[in-house]
Amino acid sequence: MKHCTLLLLLLTAALLTGIGKAEAQSMRLGIDGIEFRSPDENQSSVYVGLPVWYSSSSFNIGRNIPTSIPAFELGWNMLSPVDYGIYEGMGYGSFLNLNNWKSTQVTVNLLNFSAFNRRRNVGISFAIGIRANNFRLDKSLTLADGEQMVTPSPIGSDLEVKKSKFTVAAIHIPVEVSFGRWDKFSIAAGGFADIVMNSHTKIKYKGGSKDKEHNFPVNFIQAGATLRLSFHSFCLYCNYTPTAIFKSGCGPKTQMWTIGIGL
Repeated sequence: MKHCTLLLLLLTAALLTGIGKAEAQSMRLGIDGIEFRSPDENQSSVYVGLPVWYSSSSFNIGRNIPTSIPAFELGWNMLSPVDYGIYEGMGYGSFLNLNNWKSTQVTVNLLNFSAFNRRRNVGISFAIGIRANNFRLDKSLTLADGEQMVTPSPIGSDLEVKKSKFTVAAIHIPVEVSFGRWDKFSIAAGGFADIVMNSHTKIKYKGGSKDKEHNFPVNFIQAGATLRLSFHSFCLYCNYTPTAIFKSGCGPKTQMWTIGIGL
């Protein structure tokens, strides 16, 4: 409920800002958004896309918005070389080796704002969404949150364990500048900040039973850069997150790369 209230406040602020600007410019309101036209005919107008709402029983989601940021993204996570320096002499080995094909990044952008020039071939897009980064671990171990640092913890025979993973869930805030027509072909680059809401391990056993452990010492803000190629309603993207996943001295030092698709 708190997140929905925040999104509604941001939308209201955007509308009030548009009304203030309209006093100095002519304004045209259409089903796709608002176009501000300058009195100077030689000056390009600015198009601001606002959400067209779709309601479901659980949430509202914007659609039909000219933006480089898709409503849904699915990516695959890879870690840069992992530094286990703080574990020297403990004999844990390389316990953060991932199954990359099953280490996924899932993002749903609930609210999109965008501003384009009159031709809609140069613009800036901003969104608020929810992102989950899943790291699939070896089935024989999980992570434990000790008093000072994250450590590997054996979980018994592989025959009893269906999967073991570590997940970081966050509020996702991306900003991108795009060049080209969003509905044909465009290139976009920008950055993002993920505000972590929860982190947990999950062990799923054969038969359906599960074990979870919450609140690991991960960095509260995880920021990075994005490069995106869009074709109509489909895109390919690459993220680099230089922010370390774990707080300094609390876990292995590593950064994350993600390659994925968006719709």
